[in-house]
Amino acid sequence: MIPDAARRRNREPVEFSVAAHREGLAYGPPMAITMARVWTLLCGGILIGMGVLLHAQVWSMHYLREEVRGTFFLWRAIGQLTFVFQDDATQAALWAHECPAEVLDESEHAATAMLILGSLCAIGSALLRASKR
Repeated sequence: MIPDAARRRNREPVEFSVAAHREGLAYGPPMAITMARVWTLLCGGILIGMGVLLHAQVWSMHYLREEVRGTFFLWRAIGQLTFVFQDDATQAALWAHECPAEVLDESEHAATAMLILGSLCAIGSALLRASKR
């Protein structure tokens, strides 16, 4: 029988299990830890992407609201009356002007929460380790 030190030195294939990992015979983390890392990193990346996208949408809503607010009131009234005949960009700007400010604030908070949770998941995936028992 080959001693464990020689087995590790020669890099002979060993049984890959949690028991082998605890005895120091395996050369990597168990598959469950690896899958947990992958899924945690994937969920973190998705949350970060959703947060960035929502921040961009809220920013564009603020921009559209400012553009409509800076328009002469008579042109806004004509735009409301002829809403059906306006192009898509003008319709979106008029819709953005009607959106309450509280909705934009809540969306901003939700986007920030998604970014924070996504960052924690992404960083936490690197911290997942097998137990040393």
